[in-house]
Amino acid sequence: MTSGVLETCWFALSTADRAGILDGRVCGKCGPERERYGGSVAPMKQSRRRMHAILGARKPTVAARLVERRPDGTVRAEALVEPTAPGSAETGARKAERVVRAVERIFRLGAGRLSPGEWSSLFARRTPQPDNRWTLLVRLATEPQGDEGKLRDQFAALPDGAPFSMKLLLCDRRAKAPFARLPDVLKIMALKAVLSREKEEGVFRSDREFAGLLGEWLSGQGLSPQRLVADDVSQLREKLKNNGAEGLFPKRKQRQQDCQRRLSR
Repeated sequence: MTSGVLETCWFALSTADRAGILDGRVCGKCGPERERYGGSVAPMKQSRRRMHAILGARKPTVAARLVERRPDGTVRAEALVEPTAPGSAETGARKAERVVRAVERIFRLGAGRLSPGEWSSLFARRTPQPDNRWTLLVRLATEPQGDEGKLRDQFAALPDGAPFSMKLLLCDRRAKAPFARLPDVLKIMALKAVLSREKEEGVFRSDREFAGLLGEWLSGQGLSPQRLVADDVSQLREKLKNNGAEGLFPKRKQRQQDCQRRLSR
């Protein structure tokens, strides 16, 4: 499992696809899921991105789950360990405990960064609508302490069971550009918001103009203002292409043509 790929594609997937990933299913042409639908193709296969091509057959593992936020602003998390092979349970348990300690430390440091309402949203037992919890997690992000940087490939879960990559909480300063340092899931959310705006307005922007709208959306989410340039947009498009999701963000001319075809139907 490549956590970066899951993080990148998560918001590009349908609800059925997301549920399938969390249940350990792969896609409609893979084994038990195909049998479940009487030998026919399951709904998950209808996605533009095949599950088996994106994620492989391994089930994502969530190492820890947030349980509660106490009145003093500290939080409690619990380790979730699923032994998979002889000798692996102990190693998995140790890593899960490290994730628990990292999550509790980061949330404690960020106690004053969110409003009471935002904290309630993060710890809701049911998925809030609109769901902006991923941006809230990024606002809590801090520099890794000790060897916490090695936990970026791990997953934790919110109280309602929604998984998130530890990349959202652990800053990565290796990239020079501010936009490149943002977690991929946040870039996808910003991208989808701006694409939706384009469709509503019927105006399709150049990469330079698109960059400005991405920065505007990020600022509106309570993040530090981002000064984006056209190269940030083209690099995002190339990264999606390399991850098998090139159809998510075509170039300006293609977006215009796609819109015209929809209107002519």
